[in-house]
Amino acid sequence: MPKYVYDLNEGDSSEWEDEDLECEGRIQIEHHARRLLNEAGARQAARGSASLPSTVVVYEENGEIIMSAHGWPGGKVRVLWAGG
Repeated sequence: MPKYVYDLNEGDSSEWEDEDLECEGRIQIEHHARRLLNEAGARQAARGSASLPSTVVVYEENGEIIMSAHGWPGGKVRVLWAGG
């Protein structure tokens, strides 16, 4: 099963957190990105900065970006896949 790197930025800092995960396809990749965004939103709310968007960038093992997801307060998420 392919391994993907998820880079997360919670919107209120300049730091990115990395996480590796094996996924079978687009549905699992997107599901995990959405989960990370929801968790980031909860942490932001606890810090009092829940109005800022969070971003997840997903890379293949070779470093190529395959997807980005951007989450806003209220649960709105925009997912963009590379190449379509």
